[in-house]
Amino acid sequence: MTKIKPIILCNFFLLFIFSALHIQAQSPIPYTLEDFYYYNTTLDAKVDSVFDTLSDRERASQMIIGSVGELGKSDAVAEKLIKEKVVGGFIFMKGGKESHKARATRLNQVAKANKVLPLLHSSDAEPSLLNKRIIGSQRVPQTITLQTERQCDSIVRIINKELDYIGIQHNYAPVLDVSADNAAIKKRSFGNDPDAVINLSETFIRTSQREGIIATAKHFPGHGLVKGDTHKQSVYIDGEMLEVDNYIPLIQSGVLSIMVAHIVVKNNP
Repeated sequence: MTKIKPIILCNFFLLFIFSALHIQAQSPIPYTLEDFYYYNTTLDAKVDSVFDTLSDRERASQMIIGSVGELGKSDAVAEKLIKEKVVGGFIFMKGGKESHKARATRLNQVAKANKVLPLLHSSDAEPSLLNKRIIGSQRVPQTITLQTERQCDSIVRIINKELDYIGIQHNYAPVLDVSADNAAIKKRSFGNDPDAVINLSETFIRTSQREGIIATAKHFPGHGLVKGDTHKQSVYIDGEMLEVDNYIPLIQSGVLSIMVAHIVVKNNP
């Protein structure tokens, strides 16, 4: 592998370094997530110092996120993946708050014992999904009900607290799709007004990342204006991608992660 690292892999390593610092620090860590968005020579050197010690297999494994919890891998399989150094972290599916916390602690211990990079744990902790993914978490309203930046900020702080308690550093939220009617999105969206959706998504991202939780804008290039449920059938953007420009201000303001929709684009020049 050349010294020129693919940008996606490089970004993952930056976030894994953040995870390592967050886990190991006895006092506030010396970096914020904003430092990982802009070029930082100290961080770049720190990432290279780890990257250069890894085999190609280990580098590739850092881009693989397994799943645990309901419908996910068993704890035994998850531990096996860690020991074999073929996984970089886990998404926590449906499960109890305390069981999630115990699982995260155990998996981190296995990683440390086997001298692998600290794990990066994630969850679909959107307001509309939080209480379904983390049973026993503080109740929050559905995303569609959040109408002001102040409301959004207060709910994100609750979500951050729940994730931090468990040991999850990466939130697959917010939903940037402009819709409250799409079969897959429903009330997971901030609504039908693109400007409001962008503003509230920016608030969600800013509050998440200021408190050390990596945010994710989804579902690129836009899922709100299509017909059908991508969980059940192939869904198409037929022609112009009407929502793709909504991502530009979020990228400019520093979102660290973007999720691509399992969607098909056709007839797009």
